[in-house]
Amino acid sequence: MQSLKIENIKKRYTKKNVLNDVSLEFTTGSIFAILGENGAGKSTLVSILSGNKKATEGQIIINEKIFEKGFNSVKQANEYKIRITHQHPTINDELTVYEYCLISNSRKNIKEKIKKIFEQWNFYIDINKKGRHLNASEKFYTELLSALISNPNFLILD
Repeated sequence: MQSLKIENIKKRYTKKNVLNDVSLEFTTGSIFAILGENGAGKSTLVSILSGNKKATEGQIIINEKIFEKGFNSVKQANEYKIRITHQHPTINDELTVYEYCLISNSRKNIKEKIKKIFEQWNFYIDINKKGRHLNASEKFYTELLSALISNPNFLILD
């Protein structure tokens, strides 16, 4: 079992504290929910966990490795098998679902992995469909598919 710890995370913008001393621990094989009002900092916390933003203070600890103020990049978070799926993702108009999945995943056995995910998760998207032709739910499932292909240890839905 792997753990992902957030210790004393703070995020300040010029005139506003968004996160103030947040500490949480997540373990693989469990489902967690973070609840709060709009503007409470949930998406900011997700951005820090995904490597999109750095915290002002605090650390992320994954498998005893410490990352001061969080990960340096999305790529680094992905290397530690942390993937984010947004409620309203942006998918490039010109990319097919398949091409979008290739951006952050290995080509090795990718079509087999896609087929297996469709069967296990009971959803389907035409992988040859371009981003401009996807509706909102298809965009969500495209991003979810891309995340699941990597077999993440931590999947965060924002």
